[in-house]
Amino acid sequence: NLYRVEVRLKRGKTVLHEFTQRFGFRTFEVRDGDGLYLNGQKIILKGVNRHSAWPDSGRCLSTAVHKLDIETIKEMNGNAVRMSHYPPDVEFLDLCDELGLYVLNELAGWHNSYDTDIGTKLVEEMVTRDVNHPSILFWDNGNEGGSNAKLDRVFHEFDPQKRRVLHPWALHSGLNTAHYLMFTNAEVAARGEPMHYHSKYDKEFVNTNLASSGWIYMPTEFMHGLYDGGAGAGLEDYWSMMMSHSNCAGGFIWVFADEGIINPHTGKLDTAGNQAPDGIVGPYREREASFYAIKDIWSPVRAKVETKVESKIKAPKVKARLLANAWAEKRPNTIVLRAEALTVEIDNKTGELIEIKRGKKKFSLTNGPKQIVGDPKPTEMWIYQTKDGRMTGALSTNRQVSWTLQNDGWLHCDFTYTATGTNDAIGVVFDYPENLVKKKRWLGDGPFRVWKNRLGGGTLGEWENDYNNTITGYSGWKYPEFKGCFSNVRWLQLETTEGLITVVPENIPFVQVLTPEQPPDNLIGKTKVNLPQCGLGFLHAIPPIGTKFKPAAASGPQSQPNVGPGEYSGRVSFYFGKLP
Repeated sequence: NLYRVEVRLKRGKTVLHEFTQRFGFRTFEVRDGDGLYLNGQKIILKGVNRHSAWPDSGRCLSTAVHKLDIETIKEMNGNAVRMSHYPPDVEFLDLCDELGLYVLNELAGWHNSYDTDIGTKLVEEMVTRDVNHPSILFWDNGNEGGSNAKLDRVFHEFDPQKRRVLHPWALHSGLNTAHYLMFTNAEVAARGEPMHYHSKYDKEFVNTNLASSGWIYMPTEFMHGLYDGGAGAGLEDYWSMMMSHSNCAGGFIWVFADEGIINPHTGKLDTAGNQAPDGIVGPYREREASFYAIKDIWSPVRAKVETKVESKIKAPKVKARLLANAWAEKRPNTIVLRAEALTVEIDNKTGELIEIKRGKKKFSLTNGPKQIVGDPKPTEMWIYQTKDGRMTGALSTNRQVSWTLQNDGWLHCDFTYTATGTNDAIGVVFDYPENLVKKKRWLGDGPFRVWKNRLGGGTLGEWENDYNNTITGYSGWKYPEFKGCFSNVRWLQLETTEGLITVVPENIPFVQVLTPEQPPDNLIGKTKVNLPQCGLGFLHAIPPIGTKFKPAAASGPQSQPNVGPGEYSGRVSFYFGKLP
């Protein structure tokens, strides 16, 4: 409940000055070694860091933008916002009170603190302006070394509630707010154990004289997003680990939105290289894939589905279509399959497609299934034609390919291959020219692409989108991105200038559509991923993606490289042209 107080200063009946402010009542407690409590109930902060930024107006924001940001944070199941690294407009705090977001309000300062004289004046101004907002749970004294400990008392001097003052990045006031810990060190912090560690991934930010057990762990920055990495990628492991420890109070993802400002001379968005495209959403709050992954991970309701077999249902009898009209011709270096106006030419040493024609129309899907890891060392393909028209070949002892062309025009490719050791991706690929692709439709998880450490957030359904060449946060902000890996695909259709290509994968967890471009190496941070170059890929394992500062391997179990167990197999069925 919010209330309004009106204060008037009068001389006799004359009003000399009047002031109106809204406020609310609540009891907020930090129980040392335990957690945060609001009105006696333990709370977890699902937070984001927010700068004040809008492409058309810079740091000057409207009430509509403030409201949009709060509604967007709440839509992703967030409940908290850190005002990094300066106090917001008072209108934003009014809306946080009204719409319901917990707030960390912050004295400006980044790596360097204000001196005591100037800092005292700024703290007084901030606290006296914002003290009656019930949404504010903590005050932040600077950021990442920008804390002047002599100012802590000033916050309490002007705050009757004496809310705790945090030093973001440090251990202070009973809270460990360490930034960007690698996963194993975050586990130590989440257990409330002494922080006597340093690694090549973690900044040596802590005075070990302060280290002791019982600290509440609440990183005021973690999962540093950059382009398509961080934020939702890797979050599931971190969040599950953090929530398994009772003294973890949540955390704040860096950062809410890409900060792209329109250059008035070019009309293009400028993100200052890689210094500002760190957002969960785009500059105009466009939803990126991590938005939906976070929404999924932070959902307050988790459903466990159990499948029970109630009864057996007798399946109808289905007659297989005869393939007698399909036939094959073996040539010196190739095998040619023909059926229903379709001609398929296959290399008899590699088992890979050379050419596909429907009548006189050519389809440029070639050079597959090509194994992306390992060295199968193909031998000459031995070929036989079964009565049903299937062509089978063994390429080597650790790779087999079987092609079947039905008389109705469906072309089936069955493959088995071996991949061992540590790999970024595991699977087979086909070439197809990117410039011929116009659109894709598919039944599967969507509408966004996935990484190994960001599989959540998708919905099983029928999706479609036109071709785009968006490089997340770097060039273009058209979402969903067209290119990348998609999960749980039941069928996929590419609309090309040559006609429709329909694909039905079986026993294949991921389908790769083209190869996403990436920002230049000098800007990419640790978000570079190694996906195979291809037009279509059928993958049993895909790579994880890192954050701005840490490679993927510094995060949790889902972010580790793939270790091949040995043999993989799958089937891909193709139809070229309009389906009957």
